[in-house]
Amino acid sequence: MFKKRIFIVLLVIISLVAVTASCFSPVEFREVGGSVVTDCYGNLVPCADSTYDLGDVTHSWGTLYVDNILGMIIGGGNVTTAGGTAGTIAKFTAATNIENSSVTEAQVSGAVTNTHAQNTDTHLTSDGITTVIDAGVITKDLYTDRWLYNNSNTFFGIDAANATLAHTGGTEGWYNTAFGNEAIDDITTGHNNTAIGYRAGDSLTTGYYNTLIGSVAGQFVTTAYWNTVVGYQALSTGTGIANTAVGLGALGQAGDGTYNTAVGLQALNESTGDRNTAIGRWAGKTTTGDDNVFIGNDAGKNSGAVSNKLYIDNSDTATPLIYGDFSTNKVTINEDLDVADDATVIGTLNLPGDAIIKTDSTSARDLTITTGAAKTAVLTTAVYDDMQISMANVKTPAVNAPNWVSYKSSEVPAFSKTATNVLYFSAQLPHSYKEGSDLEFHIHIAYPDNGVDNSVWYFTYSWADVESNFPAASNSGNVILASPTTTDRHTAPSIIATISGAGKKISSVLLCSISRLGGDGSDSYDNVIYLVSGDFHYQKDTIGSRQLLVK
Repeated sequence: MFKKRIFIVLLVIISLVAVTASCFSPVEFREVGGSVVTDCYGNLVPCADSTYDLGDVTHSWGTLYVDNILGMIIGGGNVTTAGGTAGTIAKFTAATNIENSSVTEAQVSGAVTNTHAQNTDTHLTSDGITTVIDAGVITKDLYTDRWLYNNSNTFFGIDAANATLAHTGGTEGWYNTAFGNEAIDDITTGHNNTAIGYRAGDSLTTGYYNTLIGSVAGQFVTTAYWNTVVGYQALSTGTGIANTAVGLGALGQAGDGTYNTAVGLQALNESTGDRNTAIGRWAGKTTTGDDNVFIGNDAGKNSGAVSNKLYIDNSDTATPLIYGDFSTNKVTINEDLDVADDATVIGTLNLPGDAIIKTDSTSARDLTITTGAAKTAVLTTAVYDDMQISMANVKTPAVNAPNWVSYKSSEVPAFSKTATNVLYFSAQLPHSYKEGSDLEFHIHIAYPDNGVDNSVWYFTYSWADVESNFPAASNSGNVILASPTTTDRHTAPSIIATISGAGKKISSVLLCSISRLGGDGSDSYDNVIYLVSGDFHYQKDTIGSRQLLVK
């Protein structure tokens, strides 16, 4: 036995001499209790990189005791036992660290703290801050005791993604990224979430496709998905879908609201509705309705339970500068409307109060109304106008004609008390005439003295459209007029006749006569009466006609 030991020692010495010919290793061999023991006074480094093995598949070392293994496997190698299969490779103590290695939990025995096993070349750990960038199929992070399924979860921060994933064969969360203490702390099967900030998405469990940026952003959302959140306490509660919140407290209490967009400090902060849009500080802050649009500082701040409304203003007011109702497609302008260029209105422009169109605010401008082909400006409520009969254009008969006398620097027909005087005239309806509406015929008369008595008048007419026959004349019957008590008083007495316009068109013509029946026993005014004018009151509903002869 002694000779055998001397042989081994000599063999080792010879080997060391051979090795030292090219490199030096501070290792000594000695016998202790029948075993060869090495004393190491420095790093044990091979002379060539990746060349020499410690044992082989048929001659392996026994139990290996170490305190630290750093970068144990490089380049995709494996830890194996003599049988060529993975097994226990070490007896670790509580102080042992494993980093950047292929070691799995099954290969580790004993209580281990601050130990991380993963299939990746990147790992960060420092004083309880853990990053796991998982590159395997199923890996267990021994520090947090979490199973990580799939290969694309990234967690950074104390208790980031601190939940225990289910490890039920493929139902765990994946493609999640968490940066910040307790970010997506309760994640289970949620996937494709990004949470950046302290407790961002802290309560998120099964939600997916959420982006949560900011301290406690989306803190209490649980199963929500498709949300984009930027800001402290933004979208802090709820299970809503496809919300966008940008700003401190934006959509802070959205609950299960969906498809809302809030940009600004506490915009839609207390909103619980759906499909609301708010841009501006406190815009739509308290609304609980749906389908509203709030634009501007404080716009609709205290609007409450409204829906389908538009608020545009820079203050909290019930009468914003621009107010709209989407349910009726109406917009209200609560102040003056200045249009510097063309304005196009499709549909009805409703002005419930008095409206003023001014063309001289800065300098005089024309008011131009342009209509399309075969169109005109239309008045939905017709107005009245006079179709005047000029006394200069009337015709007198050969007999029973009134006398023409000078009166107030003019010449007018004077209707006698003792005879029946008559005048003839015609009138053509203008293109603005509201077709089918009635006419009212009036006379304007003056009395040369203040005698209080009656006069009797008689009116006839025949009315025909273009390309129509003139019918037999109609008449008003006897019309009695009372004289005034004042000399030379201009009097426009009651209607002489109302004429039905049913079926009548523009450019139609009336052939008329007006008579005083001075010889009638009911005519008791003992003087002449001056006929100063006559006219038809007619309704008009357009500015002209759309075509030459067609309304």
